[in-house]
Amino acid sequence: MLEIEGLEAGYGGLPVLRGVTASMGRNEAVAVIGSEMAPASPRS
Repeated sequence: MLEIEGLEAGYGGLPVLRGVTASMGRNEAVAVIGSEMAPASPRS
């Protein structure tokens, strides 16, 4: 199981994610899509 709390990310000085909390159960997938429709999710 993946659990994320308080995620923050940005580009340069521009914050794009603040205080994100997510949980992921078995056999589930989660992705964050940016304005350019490019995946911003971790890859294994």
